[in-house]
Amino acid sequence: MIRDDEAPAAERLTREQLERTARAGERLVGGDAADLDLRGADLAGLDVRGGTWAGARLDGADLTDARFTEVDLQGVTAPDALLADTRFERCRLTGAQLAHPRGLGFILRGGTAFGADLSGTCLRENFFEGTRLTEAVLRGADLRGARLDGCDLLGADLHGARLDGADLRAARVPDDLALADLEGAVLTPAQVARLVAAQLGIVVLEG
Repeated sequence: MIRDDEAPAAERLTREQLERTARAGERLVGGDAADLDLRGADLAGLDVRGGTWAGARLDGADLTDARFTEVDLQGVTAPDALLADTRFERCRLTGAQLAHPRGLGFILRGGTAFGADLSGTCLRENFFEGTRLTEAVLRGADLRGARLDGCDLLGADLHGARLDGADLRAARVPDDLALADLEGAVLTPAQVARLVAAQLGIVVLEG
């Protein structure tokens, strides 16, 4: 049996290698791109499975049609990145900075986006499938028609988000989530009653 301290280190990835892999349309499995400077990189179509990109800088990078599956993207920064049909599935996006990207939107499914800045993102009709959105910043995000089944919104900032038709019936909606920030969202009667009671100080008794 190989102990953790004897396990081989993940291959250190380079910008050139990643761009070449994207152009070739090949799948990249694992690898270490942590803290890598990928500003302005052309990674369109890149398919990554596993590995770590924690702290990578993706400012202005082209991630059109890129796919990240079960990748550690903790703390990545991607201001002005091009996110068009980009997919993040079961990824760790804790503290990631993805605010106000270029492009027509991306797909976020499963995984965790704890404390991530998703301000101004387009996640319209996204099916989150249990993404942890605790303390995520979603100010001004487009969530119209999205399904947030199993999502934890504790401490999330939804101020100014577009929620028309967004289905929160199976999400964890904290009592202190401002009613004004939920305009247009689909909730259960029980959720609405709980929110109103908590925020207006109303005591609700059965019978």
